[in-house]
Amino acid sequence: MRKITEVFLLLVVCSCTNKLPQKPTEHFDEVRVIEPIRTIELEEYDILQPDEFVRYKEWYVFLEIGEGNQVKFLNVDSNKVIEGVRVGQGPLEVYGFSTIDVIDDSLCVIGYNQKKILVLDVEEDGLKITSRKTNRLIRPKCFIDNERYIESGWEDSCICRVFDLKGEKLSMLPYPQRVSLSEYEYLYQNSIYKNTLYAVSPDKTKYAFGLRYIQMMGFGSIVRDSLTLDKLYEYAPILIYDFVPGESPQIAPAKDNICNIKAVFGTEDYVGFIYSGARYDDFVTFGRSILLYKWDGTPYIRLDVDDNLKYALYDKDRNVIIAISYAPEAKLVEYDMTGIIDVD
Repeated sequence: MRKITEVFLLLVVCSCTNKLPQKPTEHFDEVRVIEPIRTIELEEYDILQPDEFVRYKEWYVFLEIGEGNQVKFLNVDSNKVIEGVRVGQGPLEVYGFSTIDVIDDSLCVIGYNQKKILVLDVEEDGLKITSRKTNRLIRPKCFIDNERYIESGWEDSCICRVFDLKGEKLSMLPYPQRVSLSEYEYLYQNSIYKNTLYAVSPDKTKYAFGLRYIQMMGFGSIVRDSLTLDKLYEYAPILIYDFVPGESPQIAPAKDNICNIKAVFGTEDYVGFIYSGARYDDFVTFGRSILLYKWDGTPYIRLDVDDNLKYALYDKDRNVIIAISYAPEAKLVEYDMTGIIDVD
């Protein structure tokens, strides 16, 4: 059995006491307002509640919220829509929360807490679905490649863990040493890092994460089967409260917390975060700023938009950022990155 690697960190956490601003949006010297160069109304294709999407060959592939067919393929040029992967417990179905990803040129749908990955492809006679079994219930946050993925670390009291598809735990990334950690924060750490979004660089050497409900981002390296945490920005204190005083602590985010990240995506040189900035109790599910950092954590540029962004990715072939927006109906919006992201 492969030995589990735990990387112990002596990390200096950047915090507001180190002259960081209170919000990540204030960390950027350059700010631009950008407008979409193209809008695709998804309601016209009966795509009503897309949660995330990928580009696969000539298709936009959406993961939808709700019952019925969870995956919808859209070819805008031909106006063709293909539906597939129903919600259920059959061999070619998924249940619960799922995610979709292109892993080493294969389009994969991963049902949360299931021992399988569905591999999809579009053929002349329709959608082909095959099932790839795994040895454990998988709950991936992000895939590194077709054999390894990042999963939440709450079961092992760490930030995250790396597994292979055989079910073997390869490494754990421990919590950073934070001098400001209170007793309640220590108890709440598992919940804090459980709601974390990840992205991996195209060359598989870097990764980054952003917390959904806490003003915190991390940047690190992928070294064989382990993750290092090279830089952690803690922009504002974690506001939490015990809502059952006098009993065993029942910890939750305070209402005044500012929500942070709605999506994370990568380019060759940068990692992008869709930033919310709304109060925790406002239940806002979108952001209006795209924050681009270099993979080492250096702030690059803030892009402000007039759209309600929920999820985004970068299309290198066309040098555009493509995002799901709700206004209130779902649509795709594309932003030209000419002069912002250089393409070799």
